[in-house]
Amino acid sequence: MNTKTQTGRNRKMTAFTLIEMIGVLAVIAILAALLIPKV
Repeated sequence: MNTKTQTGRNRKMTAFTLIEMIGVLAVIAILAALLIPKV
């Protein structure tokens, strides 16, 4: 039982980190797009 909950948590954490990475990259890309024309 404990093993199943741990694997489930690991899967959720992995998916969350992937979504988090995509979100961070998107924000950085938007900020870069806004700052580049000013420079």
